[in-house]
Amino acid sequence: IQPSIGGKGVRCFYGLTSGENKVRASVLGGIEKAGIQDDIVTVVSTHDGGSTEDSKDDDATKKLEAAEAVAVAAAAITLGEHHALTTGGDAVVVIDDVNLHKTLWDITTQE
Repeated sequence: IQPSIGGKGVRCFYGLTSGENKVRASVLGGIEKAGIQDDIVTVVSTHDGGSTEDSKDDDATKKLEAAEAVAVAAAAITLGEHHALTTGGDAVVVIDDVNLHKTLWDITTQE
C-alpha cells in the first residue's frame, strides 16, 4: 500500500512477533491472500516456542521467545525509521503483539 501524501510515499512495516508457526502461517497467508505482500515489509520471528506444551513452560524457551519478539519489533521500527529518514516519506509500523515485551521486562527485572 503506497498512497501518496504530499507527493511522498507511505510504506508499511509489520513486526510479526508470534513464536508459534501456526500464527505466523495464518498472518502471512492472510497478507498473501489479500495480495499485499509486495506492499508490506514484514519482519518475522523464527523461533517456534509453541511446538509442544512442555516447551511452553520451559523458562529458557520463554526467555528466548520474549527476546526474539522484542528484537523483531525493534527491527521493524528501525526499518520504518530508516525509510522515513532516507526517502522523506512516511512509515506506518505495526507490531502485532507487545505482550512478550512485558514478559521480557518481567524476566530481566526479577531479582
